[in-house]
Order: sequence, then C-alpha cells, then structure tokens
Amino acid sequence: MKFKIVQEFSPNTSLRWSQSHAYVPTPLLLGDRIRVFYSGWDAMKVGRIGFADFEREPPYKNFYTSTEPCFDIGERGMFDEHGVTPSCLTHSSDQSLMLYYIGWQKQASTRYTLFAGRAVSTDNGESWERTSKTPFLDRHHSYGLFVRTSPFVVDDLIFYTSGSNWIQVREGAAGSSFKEIPTYSLRVIDNSKIDDDDYDSPVIIRGLPLGTIGVGRSYLWRGIDSLALSGLFSIRVLPSRPDWTRREPTQHYAIWYGEQLLGQERKTFNLLKQVDIIGNLTGTYSTRGTLFKCEWSQAFPYLLDDGKRTLMFFNGDNFGEGGFFIAEQVKGENNQGRSGIRRRGARQL
Repeated sequence: MKFKIVQEFSPNTSLRWSQSHAYVPTPLLLGDRIRVFYSGWDAMKVGRIGFADFEREPPYKNFYTSTEPCFDIGERGMFDEHGVTPSCLTHSSDQSLMLYYIGWQKQASTRYTLFAGRAVSTDNGESWERTSKTPFLDRHHSYGLFVRTSPFVVDDLIFYTSGSNWIQVREGAAGSSFKEIPTYSLRVIDNSKIDDDDYDSPVIIRGLPLGTIGVGRSYLWRGIDSLALSGLFSIRVLPSRPDWTRREPTQHYAIWYGEQLLGQERKTFNLLKQVDIIGNLTGTYSTRGTLFKCEWSQAFPYLLDDGKRTLMFFNGDNFGEGGFFIAEQVKGENNQGRSGIRRRGARQL
C-alpha cells in the first residue's frame, strides 16, 4: 500500500490544554467536513481530547479547531485522571457516537497504567459522556497488569493491546539516559463477552520486524467481499544499533499491512509489507513554528474512505509532538490488499 502526504496539522500551542502534540488522530466523516479527534498535551504532559475540522476535498484545509477539549480527564483517583487519548469511533445502536479511548494514570513504582474506557456523544463529538467511571478493559492478573488499552472495534470483536512487563531503553543524545517503557502485544475479545476469559485470545502476528517490542493502536477492517480481516498494524521497534550520527531514536514505530489467515488459525495475521509513505518525511516548519517530521516513525494509522478516495491519518516522530499527517492513497496501483479497504461492521458516519 502506498500513500502520499497531502496535509499536516499542528497543535495550537496558545491553548492551555494543547501545548504540544496532536496524538493518535481519529477521524470522523461528517456531511460537510472531516472531524479529527486527537489528544493535546498541556504543560504537565496531561492529554485531553479536542478536534480539528477539515474540508472534505483536497487540499483538506483545516478551518476550525476546538478551543476547549471536548473530552476532559477523569476524576481524581480514576484510571484516566492523568490523560485521555482517542482510539476508535463507532455507532451505537441508537446512532449516537461511541468513543473508545485510552485512560492514563501515573503510578509510584511504574510510569503509568493504561486501561480502556468508553464515552457517548449525541452531537457529533462536540461533547462526550462517560459510560462508566471505571474502565471496561481493566487490569488482568495474567496478561494485562499494566496495559489493556488502545481498543479498535470490528463487527463484534475488540482488538486491543495488552502488557505486563517493562524494559529500560536508551534515549537522549547518543543514548546517554534511560527510559522505562512497557512491552505489549495484540489481543482480541468478543464485545458481548468482555468479562469472560474464554473469549479473550492473543493475536498471532507472523513476520514481525526484528526488535519488535509492541503493537500499538492498529486499524483493521473486513472487506466487502471477504471473510478475512486485513489491517494496518502500528509496530514499535527497538533498533539493535541506532544511528547516532543521524540522531536516530532508540525506539520508533512503523506501519505494516497484514492479512488474516483463514482456516484453523482465525486469530493469526501475516505481515506482508511496510506501508510506503511518500512526501516530505524529514520535516517542514508549520505556520506556528512547529517542525513536522516522520522520518523515523509513522504510527497509529486510521483510514477514512468517502467512496472517492482513501485517506490515512497518522502521527510522525516523537508520538505526534509536532502534530499529525493526512496522506491520500496513491491511485493506479493494486495496493489495497485482497479485501479492499472499505470497512463494514463498526462503520463510519
């Protein structure tokens, strides 16, 4: 699959809640616009969800950005008191919007925990109401002590990331300091049987790059004429020998295309190739002076298909510190995979 960068969005750093980052862009197709939800970080690195509206036609000009967050952090002591991040959007049965989101909570002996919550909107995401103060994907004694989050819904299935371990990685100039990060993998659970361990299974991904330490928020779909799922997987990699002369980070993400194996291995995917992104990857300065760059990392893909073209929204280097990118799928190539990319099941507005 090949995409060309056609637009960039940088956070409005004059806003109290959006001092940096436009993290994990999650788009919604409306009648006259594309609304993209994202997490902006304040000065204390606490994320709140706001949105930016773009024109539906090229060049997808940004004409409105929310001045206040549409979804704020949770109450003191709750699983999402130190940050919220969008992960997936679906319709509820009454046609209201359902937001699946990531809740952040800082800890004393580890950096944080990440669990998943849900919220409902009846005004196209301008405001949200939590379905519960507690996570619907909570801590699990076996495979999710610290991380059960980044949910993505396809039909009656919820794919999510899960982890119970931490590792130390080098960062800073020439790896002069260390940082603790979680390791995590992909799992899938039946949406109607959230509390039943018998319906919660690991997802096997064949062909992972050497040095993979996690699979982040990924985008999956079931083709119109296919029983199998396809997906864009956000793969976190720890290079064995970072290129310090080029300031290569000690960890980065890459987006890979994969397809599900049918037959007896219903929860197994084959990674086929890394998604090809063309355009200016090394960085340009926005009107706000923020450097956009996705030379080393491309992460957290989300597709939007309006029937005429397919767009991919994603973050670049340093977890979207400079903002997010919009890329349009290149036409004239057989790069959609076997099942096409029009998603059914948890459909878009």
